Amino acid sequence: IGDYDAHYLPIVQYTCDGPGGCWDTRITVSNFRTDLNAGVEIRFFPADDGSGSLQTGSQIQDLVSPGESWQVNLSDLVPEGWVGSAHVLNDDSVGVIADRFKVGTDMWLTNIGSNQSAEIELQDELGFLLGTANYALFAPAVYLDYNGWNTGVSVANLVEEDNNINIQYYVNAGNAPVALTQRLAAHGMTYFYNPSDPPEDGTGQSVSMDRLAAMLILSDFPVAAS
Repeated sequence: IGDYDAHYLPIVQYTCDGPGGCWDTRITVSNFRTDLNAGVEIRFFPADDGSGSLQTGSQIQDLVSPGESWQVNLSDLVPEGWVGSAHVLNDDSVGVIADRFKVGTDMWLTNIGSNQSAEIELQDELGFLLGTANYALFAPAVYLDYNGWNTGVSVANLVEEDNNINIQYYVNAGNAPVALTQRLAAHGMTYFYNPSDPPEDGTGQSVSMDRLAAMLILSDFPVAAS
């Protein structure tokens, strides 16, 4: 949390496909100052496989009093089926979270907003230590059909220029059998999903089934990831 620090939420959604009704997203922005109001603007950018554009976004604004919170539901702002990212700009010290929920299946996921200034510093340090990229992030728990769970990763560009992303999966043995790449334009967001391979021998098992893996996200410039 820092004055004027922007925050990114790599995925916010209002989608109604599948059982259990709709996935909706509630964004909460809290003013941690006790003496000053915070002017807050939330910009929404649709998922477009990384193309991104300032022209495709929309925004809302509010003035948040000291110690207060501002909450908005994505279903009140976008049409059904919308998926994208949110960029929170402010003129004071705020914190940001996104709660994604599906009432019909009792599911609730909370993502903490990525502080742009902090991410740039930390990812730069990690990339330097690895010696493999300018910027890096670790995802320590990635499921590949692990007790029926798979993991998807949403990545948003933190800079207003093209950004090349490389994602490497590391299984228990330590090797990296899969690598995915994508170019993100300014304000671009994309979604990576790599579930286990379907079984081919009729036994219900596959080579990549029931794996708990890790993921390394390498990039030319810093990103936010969920």
